[in-house]
Amino acid sequence: MALKQRLVSGVLLGGGALAGTIFLPPFFVPIILVSTTALVVFEFYSLLDAGKIPHFKVVGTISSLGLVLGTWLALSGKIPFGRELETMLLFAIFAVCFLRQLFYVGKESAWPTTAGTLLGIVYGGFLMNFMMKILADPQWSHAQGRYLFLLLIVVVKMTDIGAFFTGSYLGRHKLIPRISPAKTWEGCVGGIVAGIAGGLVFSHFYSIREGVHAFGPRALVIIGFLLAIAGILGDLIESLFKRAAGVKDSGTMILGMGGILDVLDSLLFAAPVLYIAARIIG
Repeated sequence: MALKQRLVSGVLLGGGALAGTIFLPPFFVPIILVSTTALVVFEFYSLLDAGKIPHFKVVGTISSLGLVLGTWLALSGKIPFGRELETMLLFAIFAVCFLRQLFYVGKESAWPTTAGTLLGIVYGGFLMNFMMKILADPQWSHAQGRYLFLLLIVVVKMTDIGAFFTGSYLGRHKLIPRISPAKTWEGCVGGIVAGIAGGLVFSHFYSIREGVHAFGPRALVIIGFLLAIAGILGDLIESLFKRAAGVKDSGTMILGMGGILDVLDSLLFAAPVLYIAARIIG
């Protein structure tokens, strides 16, 4: 039953992401990504609540949303400073967090409060910001940004699927059992192969259909490998946070999968890898 719910939710989410990325006009990009960032940050701070780690939830949430929205405004040319705005916003965010700590009466919890708040901003706002850059960077067209975003989803989620089924049928050697008992080395290998294969197939057919410039086969193999590794690490890191908080899932929003963070954990760590690779390769 749980697997069936997971499959149904996965198909619906994948179909929605595909349809939205292809058909929605560009002005929906900031609306969707800022809304998603709010959910991600909320669930992350809920993990801190479960782990009884103090933090400034309001400051962290507003800062994360401001970072993602500010990057979109800068990249779309609606405000000055361009790429320098992200650095300015990060400085302002750190300054606000430290100032808020100065006026917080619980001075004995200064370390965990400041660290927890900033980690939420980095995990939610900063990493989500790379998805905004992938979709809105003026270095490439909107169509190219859609191609990169869908490539990210296909490779990372094919890695998840490949790892799940390979690990279920062939898994013998545990990866890091103290963090995620179900993950195996065999599953990781199967996931990486599935991710690379998914990226190659998707890129070939999508580039022909939409007429966008795609990565070459050699570049796709390298990028697919890096995205798969980053996705697996992202999944493991979120599992570590959940274990530290003593919870099974980050939320209950998605039937059979848990919270939005349980779905996006691998994408969050893979997005910077793809963005950097796209900027380098051009």
